[in-house]
Amino acid sequence: MAGHVSVRVTTPMGDTAILAVLGPGATFGELALLSDNRLRAATVAALDPVETFVLTKDQFTRLRQELPSVERFLIDLLAAYIGQLNERLIEALYMPVEKRVLRHIVTLSHLYGDGSPGTIIPLTQETLAGLAGTTRSTTNQVLRRAEAAGMISLDRGRVKIEDPEPLVRRAH
Repeated sequence: MAGHVSVRVTTPMGDTAILAVLGPGATFGELALLSDNRLRAATVAALDPVETFVLTKDQFTRLRQELPSVERFLIDLLAAYIGQLNERLIEALYMPVEKRVLRHIVTLSHLYGDGSPGTIIPLTQETLAGLAGTTRSTTNQVLRRAEAAGMISLDRGRVKIEDPEPLVRRAH
């Protein structure tokens, strides 16, 4: 309902991979409502003060029984997740790291604002690296080049959008 969270997993090597950053209106925890498996697929961590709306499994089961449209919502939601997973896989396998980092900056600029000059993304380079599937030092190099080109400015724990047009062009 308010705030931002990251969806994280720990890789077999012990690193943290960030699957997504979610904002107001997003959903998480659906698998816990749909499956009897008690193991968590991911951990959700608040990035700033967060307000959520919680449904218990019993409440959710009743909603599904009483409102057939909930089933359609679930199918649409899961289909969107599959599409996002496909995009992330293609991105990870075939896209250069610079494009991955810049694409996430563009996406986040619309999650934290409207993507215009002055939009601030209050995330650390470590978080951005986890999201882009790379190291903090590589992310820093990409961001420093974008800063030198005048597209962004960097401050401790945040990225400010300065010139979104070339940023969007370079990200695609």
